[in-house]
Formats: sequence, structure tokens, C-alpha cells
Amino acid sequence: MFITSSAQLFDNNTSENNNITAASRRSHQITTILDGLLKDYDAHVRPNFGEGPTKINFDILVSSFGPIQDMDMSFTMNCYFRQRWRDERLQFAEEVGVLSLSTRMLERLWRPDTTFYNSKYSYLHTIPTSNRLWRLFPDGSIWYSSRITVKARCNMNLKNFPVDIQICKFLIGSFANPASDIQYGWRLGNNASVSFDTKVLLSQFDLIKYPQYDESVDMNGRMYMLLKIEKLGLKTIKVCLKQR
Repeated sequence: MFITSSAQLFDNNTSENNNITAASRRSHQITTILDGLLKDYDAHVRPNFGEGPTKINFDILVSSFGPIQDMDMSFTMNCYFRQRWRDERLQFAEEVGVLSLSTRMLERLWRPDTTFYNSKYSYLHTIPTSNRLWRLFPDGSIWYSSRITVKARCNMNLKNFPVDIQICKFLIGSFANPASDIQYGWRLGNNASVSFDTKVLLSQFDLIKYPQYDESVDMNGRMYMLLKIEKLGLKTIKVCLKQR
């Protein structure tokens, strides 16, 4: 009995040691790859510089929506904001597979200066740690997801309250780069790149639809690419009676 138990203990220790060794080799491999990729890498230069615009593709998962406030004409949403682009300078051997790395490494890479044009404020969730995730693919594609809360302006027309329909736009684009440098697009196409968690409930409004599209806008003589989401809400008489 003692011999069998000792053998089992030896096998378990051997298995654990093998796992540690494999993990150590993988970690060393990743470190070596990244050190090589970043040796002459300049994070201040965008991908595809001098050869055309950098293309950024988006999709959004809304985890909570509201409150929608008619007093200050705003709406708030919590979402997982996902961006994807390709940086050919970061290509590596396909057999290595997808790399899922720490956010500290992200600080060493170029990232788009994406902003929400009609936001009153927005913030990245950082508790207990920064709510960011990124993955690097062998072809140099980067998938970057962050959990963000945004409060955005919405110009409401309350003339027909409480049976009114409001159109609230959410505008996404580059802070400083024109369309000739950075172009935005919906990763899954128009009207398929924004989804709502099944648990999202609205106490005051019914969400009718939320079409998505992109367009170019002239700002001070420079063309900028914008992504738009239009949210339509229907306020009900029932809610109005509850509020009295």
C-alpha cells in the first residue's frame, strides 16, 4: 500500500513538474517573440503608414443601458467596446498560435485614438484591475476589448410626452486623425455589430431598434470617418402615471 501511494505521489509530482516546465517554455517563447517584434517597433507610427489608411473594425456588447434622463438630455450605457486592426509589423509564425497578453504590453503598441464625440463623460472600469483584454494573432491582427461606461448627450423632443419617440445617437471616431489616416467600420457589418445582453431591461423606455452605419463628415476642412448608432426609445403612459 505504501509503495503504491509513493508511486502515485511520484507520478503526480512528475506531472506537475512537466506542466510547470511546459508553461515555462511557453512563457519564454512568448517573451522571445515579443522582444523580437518590438526591437525596432515605433508605437508613435500607425500601421500601414505611407501606404493607405489604417482600418479599425468595431463591435459592441451593451451589458446595461440607462438611466435615460430627460432632465439633462442624456443616456448612459455600460458596454464591452471591441476594436480590431492589423499591424503587419507584429506578424509571427502561425504555429505559435494566438497570444493573450497583459495590458502592460498593450502600452508598448500603437493604438487608435478612438473617442466618443457626443459623450459627457466616459471611463474605463479599473476595479479590481483594469478591465481590458487584448489578443495578438499571427498575421499581426490585434483584438482589443475594454469595459467602458459612457454618458452621452441626446437632444430630446418632449413635445409629445409621454408617448414620444426619441432618437439618441452615439458617435464614434478618431480624436485627431482624418479619414485619410484612419478609417472605421463595423466588424460584422451595419446593423449586426451592436448587441444587447439579454438581461438588459429599460424601466422608462422600450428600445425599438438601433441601426448602425458609418459616414464621412467634414470637420474644419478635413474629412473624418464616423460610426453611428441610433437608439430609438418609446416612453409609455404607464411610466408617466407611476412618476406622479
